[in-house]
Amino acid sequence: MRDTPNVDLASLRFDRDGSLQVRVLAAGPADVATLQERLAASGFLVAAGAIGAAGGRQSAELTVRAP
Repeated sequence: MRDTPNVDLASLRFDRDGSLQVRVLAAGPADVATLQERLAASGFLVAAGAIGAAGGRQSAELTVRAP
């Protein structure tokens, strides 16, 4: 996360199924896509939910799982 410009962690939650639910705030959808690519390149499975507006930024929900 720290190496992805314009993306900030808004919330983090572990689910019982072992997945990690992450809500991020970003400057735009391209920044969210960059974060997804970085996580996938690190070996994680990443699924994105809907992206919406949040206080002038984009808010996105991501589900992150270990392979």
